[in-house]
Amino acid sequence: MRSIVLMRHGQAVAYQSLDAERILTTHGRKEVLSTSAQLLHRDVRPDLMICSNYQRAIESCTIAADVFGYKTPLLHDKMFTPEADPILAMDYLRSLSQRCVWVVCHMPIVSLLLEGLTIDSVRWAFPTAGAVHLISDGQSFRVMEQFVPKF
Repeated sequence: MRSIVLMRHGQAVAYQSLDAERILTTHGRKEVLSTSAQLLHRDVRPDLMICSNYQRAIESCTIAADVFGYKTPLLHDKMFTPEADPILAMDYLRSLSQRCVWVVCHMPIVSLLLEGLTIDSVRWAFPTAGAVHLISDGQSFRVMEQFVPKF
C-alpha cells in the first residue's frame, strides 16, 4: 500500500522582497511541529520528502524531517510552487515507487493535488501546516486522515 502526505507550509512572514524568500514565523514553526508530531503518533513515516523550492516550504519540510529523524536529503522542486502545474505534479507523484511520500508545498497547488489525486475529488482549504494522509492500492488515493496544528 502506498501513501502520500500533502502538507501546507507553516505560517510565514507577510512580506519579503520576493515571495519565494518568505520565512516561517515562530508560530509557523510551532504549527509544523504540532502537525508533524500528530503524524509521528500515527506512524506515518516518510520514505521520501519533497518540498517546493520556496524558503517557507523548505523550512517546514526540514522541521518535519527532524521530527521523524529523516536523514535522506530533502528534494526541493519547483514542481510544487504555488503557481506550478498540478497535472505535472500529480503525474510525478503517481510515478514514484516509495511507500510513503511527503510533499510540503503551498496553496493553491496543495488543494489541487488533493482534489486531483483522490477518488472522490476531495476539496479542503488547507490551514497553514495542515496535512492530509492519502492511501492507495493503485493509482487513485483516498483520504485516510486530516491533520491541523493543535496547541
